[in-house]
Amino acid sequence: MTDKYAIFLDFDGTVGYDNTEVRIHPDNIETIKEVRRLGHKVYLCTGRAGGFIPKFITEQVTYDGIIAAMGAEVYIDGKTIYQGIFSTEEVYAITDYCIKSDYKVRLEGPDN
Repeated sequence: MTDKYAIFLDFDGTVGYDNTEVRIHPDNIETIKEVRRLGHKVYLCTGRAGGFIPKFITEQVTYDGIIAAMGAEVYIDGKTIYQGIFSTEEVYAITDYCIKSDYKVRLEGPDN
């Protein structure tokens, strides 16, 4: 029996590259396809929220899952396994604190 592996690939600067345009190197596309053909699982990992993953990333390559938003969103085989989303009250409390403390605020989520 051949061992099967789960392979976790960072996106920015690893699978995706280029300082001026986000793209996937053709060699990476072919390698991911071959690894999956051999029966291994390939997961895309990114600090980006799901809503900020460019569509072409998942259109050019099929992944067995995606771990997004630094682990706050987990998708396997096209199904949502986990989404750690703040409640509306939590969002207001966090943004209020940040604004009063003169911190910059950026809100991201699975859709945008």
